Amino acid sequence: MISTLKNNITLLKIQRKSLQRSLEMMDDNWGTYTNEAGYQEKQAVSDKNIVTANGTGHLEFTRELLLLLHADTPEKIDAAYDYYKNGFVR
Repeated sequence: MISTLKNNITLLKIQRKSLQRSLEMMDDNWGTYTNEAGYQEKQAVSDKNIVTANGTGHLEFTRELLLLLHADTPEKIDAAYDYYKNGFVR
């Protein structure tokens, strides 16, 4: 499993935005990370036609995907995201 994961990460070492739990964690587990300029410490990011998220970023992943697909206006997508993220109570 780890070997497969390492191979997949190697194949995806392209100059795009990316995220993981932290740069330090990636270095510790998979060696030196080669795209520090593209790293973003966010729940989800999109770059061109790729959307990626960490394990707890399912709402952010969905928002990024809907925006990429132009499923609705950005305002409506953001309003739906805000509702599911925060509910009625603030």
